[in-house]
Amino acid sequence: ISSERLFGKRKRIMTAVGTRPYQGLPVSEAELLSRYSQVRHDPQALLQILQENAKFKPDGRVLVPKTLIESMRKMEKRLREGTD
Repeated sequence: ISSERLFGKRKRIMTAVGTRPYQGLPVSEAELLSRYSQVRHDPQALLQILQENAKFKPDGRVLVPKTLIESMRKMEKRLREGTD
């Protein structure tokens, strides 16, 4: 029961705060796309983003948030469509 309350509280907080993808600050879609276009050509920066967001399980699995992967996929698609 307490875990359900905590989950509900977390969900309300996330709804109130909204998406804060860059160091907790609100960022426009164009600015995000610009930053991603720089990061995608820098393997060290991309690795750092993945390391900061990954969770390592005791059995050795690495979990990366689906929202991160989905947003990267969408930005990559937009960049490729924009350059073609």
